[in-house]
Amino acid sequence: MKAVQINFSEDLLARLDADEVVRELGRSEVVRRIAEAWLRRREERKIAEAYARGYGPDFPPIEEELAGWTEAAAPCPDE
Repeated sequence: MKAVQINFSEDLLARLDADEVVRELGRSEVVRRIAEAWLRRREERKIAEAYARGYGPDFPPIEEELAGWTEAAAPCPDE
């Protein structure tokens, strides 16, 4: 792991240090977990936004997208 320097206001640092989970796990572990969760939420948001762009209200109905394919399909062989 690489050590980094992070600046906190004294009030925020005092509140962080007062938390029982922070005292149990340590500041570094808690900050790592927070950073991981934040990055994961951002990635999930990006995926949701891309999905909304691709399948949102401006996306053509599936019937329009598949128009003409039923006529082009080969008939199924008899079973």
